[in-house]
Amino acid sequence: MNSLNWFEILMLFGALQGVLLIVAINRFSKRQKAANQIFTAFLISIVFNSSWEIWRSSGEMIVMDGIRNAIFFLYGPFYYCCVQSLLTTQLIDKKKWLIHTVPSLIYSGLLFFMIQNPGLWRASQVLTVVLVLVHGILYLWKSYQLVVNYRKKTLNTYPHLKYLQTITMLAGLFLLASLVALLIVDTAYFVVLFNRYLTGLIGSFVIYSLAYFAVLFPEVFKLPIEKAETKDDTPAPTPEVIQVPSKPRFKGDELQIWKTKLEEVMNSSKLYLNPTLALNDIANEMKIDKLLVSRVINEGYQLNFYDFVNTYRVEHFIQLSQDKQYQHYTTLALAYEAGFNAKSTFHKVFKKIKNTTPTAYLKLINEKPFGASA
Repeated sequence: MNSLNWFEILMLFGALQGVLLIVAINRFSKRQKAANQIFTAFLISIVFNSSWEIWRSSGEMIVMDGIRNAIFFLYGPFYYCCVQSLLTTQLIDKKKWLIHTVPSLIYSGLLFFMIQNPGLWRASQVLTVVLVLVHGILYLWKSYQLVVNYRKKTLNTYPHLKYLQTITMLAGLFLLASLVALLIVDTAYFVVLFNRYLTGLIGSFVIYSLAYFAVLFPEVFKLPIEKAETKDDTPAPTPEVIQVPSKPRFKGDELQIWKTKLEEVMNSSKLYLNPTLALNDIANEMKIDKLLVSRVINEGYQLNFYDFVNTYRVEHFIQLSQDKQYQHYTTLALAYEAGFNAKSTFHKVFKKIKNTTPTAYLKLINEKPFGASA
C-alpha cells in the first residue's frame, strides 16, 4: 500500500475527528433528537467524502462522484440547520427542513441520465461546480445573517455567537474565492482541483471548527429543549396566561406585588442558572405576558432584562464562593455554575455590578472575618 500524502493524512484525521464528534454529540448532548440527527447526518456526509478522497482510485467514477455532488448540495442546508440548532433550543420541524433537500434530490434524479451518457456527465461538470458553490454561498449568507441578527437580539451577550459568525464568514469567503477562481483559472483544471482538494478542505474545516466549538462551548450542547406548540389536531395544553393591559401605569402597590412575585420565582426556580435564559422563560414560569415581566423589571428595578438576570448570577456566584462544597472550584468554574457561559462576559458584568474584579471582591469578603476593614 502506498504511503499517504499530506492531503490524505489531513482527510484521515478529519474523518476520525468527525466520528468522535458524532459519538460525543449523540452521547452527551441533551438537545432534541431531530437536531442531533441533523448534526449526525451532516458529519456522516463529510466523513464519507473525506474517506473517499483517501481510498478512491484514479480515473473517472461517475456514480461515486455523482453521489458526492448530490451530498455537496446538502452541505449548505445541513450547516444552516446546525447553526439554527445552536442558536435556539426550540424543536426543529423535520417536514419544513426537507424542503432544503430539493436541489440535492433534483440532481440525484438527473444523475441517472448522466450515468447513461458519459458525455453529458463531462459537459455538466463545470455547471455542477458553479451551482454547488452558489448554493453553498447562499446558505452560508443565510447562516451569517441568522447569527448576526441573533447577536443583536441578545445584545451580544454570548461569546459562542462571535465564533459561529467568524467560521461562517470564513467558509463563505472561501467559497466565494473558489467561484471567482473558476472564472479566472482554466475550467477543466479547476473542476479537478475542486473535486479532489477543495471539497475535502471545506469538509475538514467544518469538522475541525465544530470540534473546537464543542471544546470551547460544551454547555451549548447541553441545553434542554423548549417544547413548541404542536400542530396536530389535538392542541397541546398551555399555561393559563393572565391578560394585562400593555400601557396603563401600575396602580398603588401593584408594582411592588409583581416585584415580589418575580423575586419569588427567581429565588425558588433559580431560572438565572440557565445560560440562555430568555424573557419568555420567566413569563411562562409566572404565567403572565412577557411584556408585563419586562415592565416590572424596567420600572421596578430600573434595569434591562440582562442586567437584572446577571445581578442574580453575581450574587449566586458570591454565595457559591463561600460554600465549603465549592472551595476547590476555580473562579471561572464558579461563574459557570452561576449561569454565566463565558469568562469575558462574567468579568465585565461583575465589574459593572460590584465596581471591582471578582478576585478583588472575594479577597475583600474573605478578609472580613479576620477584622480587615472594607
